[in-house]
Amino acid sequence: MKIDQHIFNLANDVLNFPFDSCSEDDLLDAQEAHVRDFVQVVNRFLSSVKRILNDPLVLDANNINTNVCHMWAAKELRTSVNALIDHLYELAGNPESGFYRSEESISEQYFQAQKDKILKQISSARFSIWIAVAWFTDRDLANTLMIKVRQGLNVRVVMSQDATNDDISKYLAPHVELIGVDPQNKLMHHKFCIIDSRVVLHGSYNWTYSAAKRNNETLTVSYSTKLADDYSQEFIKLVQQNKFVYQ
Repeated sequence: MKIDQHIFNLANDVLNFPFDSCSEDDLLDAQEAHVRDFVQVVNRFLSSVKRILNDPLVLDANNINTNVCHMWAAKELRTSVNALIDHLYELAGNPESGFYRSEESISEQYFQAQKDKILKQISSARFSIWIAVAWFTDRDLANTLMIKVRQGLNVRVVMSQDATNDDISKYLAPHVELIGVDPQNKLMHHKFCIIDSRVVLHGSYNWTYSAAKRNNETLTVSYSTKLADDYSQEFIKLVQQNKFVYQ
């Protein structure tokens, strides 16, 4: 039975919600407004999940209490709904379950504020982040990757072994699997990032300050497990062809 892509998009809305922009120390009115917005996003997701013909999944959804007003209770709600999202992905990823995810590819194009979109997608990652970029100088992006490393995610980076990338390579190398592509070989000119084997960021945007501040660049965010698999195969090929840690 097919699980519609729309449900996974609603799950992404939950994961991408700026939950941590409010805290228990904020005024109660501010907390209530923030939690109310979060609950609306959660309820849209739960309503769609409850239409899936899987009793354990629906039971999990029905057991989630969204009658919350303050941040301390909303944190419990977030934990519960994140567990439900994990259950959903496990169901769709298990061939023996009889369920599968529709392969409708949805893409979003961005011609400005691309860095913000990349930061948002990295922050929403829950399992893995694989990156192939020719040039990487933006410390903000590197810092966000380090947060995900500390959360236990699988973070891998392939980039050109060039002096331009030295600062970031020294920062990342002790903590992530960092692969350098020898410039004497074929030029590695990719700019893509695969998140959780289901989202691909691609386009002209290198992860540099110039791309963020001076250049005209494009960024496409594609939600497709098939496309993510295609890009993953290319990433693995790059790793196999250049199998050494950045020096």
